[in-house]
Amino acid sequence: MKIFLKDPDATADFGIEISKLISKSKIMLLKFIYWKTWGW
Repeated sequence: MKIFLKDPDATADFGIEISKLISKSKIMLLKFIYWKTWGW
């Protein structure tokens, strides 16, 4: 984590990657819920 804190650009990139990961997780979760609800 210290590397990210020292380098603002690296911190920003790291934050973007985390955001992308969270977005993907949300989409997967929504798809799963949709499939569970209407997929049968």
